[in-house]
Amino acid sequence: MRRSASATLVPTAPAPVRLTLCTYGPAPHARSTPTVMTHSGDDVRAGVAELNGFPSFTDPDDHVCNAAMWPGYLLLISHADDTVTALSVDRSCGLVSNDSGAVRMGVPSIVAAT
Repeated sequence: MRRSASATLVPTAPAPVRLTLCTYGPAPHARSTPTVMTHSGDDVRAGVAELNGFPSFTDPDDHVCNAAMWPGYLLLISHADDTVTALSVDRSCGLVSNDSGAVRMGVPSIVAAT
């Protein structure tokens, strides 16, 4: 897993305007239709603040993952300029990552509630 303490997890400019959580079944059911929940307004701002507040994941030797078969989680954060930040959430390891190499330790409350 690529990781970077300096990379931003969720850009705050342009402003995030929508947060979509996609949940899909664990293997072997990963091909099932995902459940989708969309949030806007204050929920987006609170979610982005929470995600960006998680500590950076920098040393895999100091982190333990359990073998739980949680569903898969994908967070899509839409910005005012129509760009999208995609985050994957590994609930078993308690990690959130983006496609730019930023990895943070934590499970977002929006995922923990599902």
